Amino acid sequence: KDALLEDATITMPEMAQLLGTTRSAVYTILDNPKYSHFFEFIVIAEKKRITKESFQKFLEGQDRYKLDPSNDYEELAQEQNIALANFRRKKLSQTGIRGSNGNIKYLTFDEASYLAKVSRSMINKWADTGKFTVIKVGSRVRIRRDEFEDWMEQRDLERSMQ
Repeated sequence: KDALLEDATITMPEMAQLLGTTRSAVYTILDNPKYSHFFEFIVIAEKKRITKESFQKFLEGQDRYKLDPSNDYEELAQEQNIALANFRRKKLSQTGIRGSNGNIKYLTFDEASYLAKVSRSMINKWADTGKFTVIKVGSRVRIRRDEFEDWMEQRDLERSMQ
């Protein structure tokens, strides 16, 4: 249940990153009567989080604060998994090459290893044994995201039953 709530919310540091500002600036926004009415909060594990829906209303309901341009390209803006979006942002800022990231439908091996919390060589091993489909596009190798996430879910389910 908490995982579903977490997916529907963001933390203050995540809001800061989305706006390209500091955490203290976020708290100033949240305390400002001009903006505070936009926000709905949920407490998960004793931590206050902002609903994504209310954050969206805040963005649409005022003109001063906008999403940071580093969130500009569509794949990052649409990414529901904030940790993966942050991973991609970091990679983009290091390489400057969008093609080195995956997208909504496909993951890079680095992204898959990040999501599965395993080494890249483990992802290679799983791919070699056919756990999920690997697609080659020119010199790039990608993993079908939906298939990989389904496989991970199944793996986690099997682990929890043992």
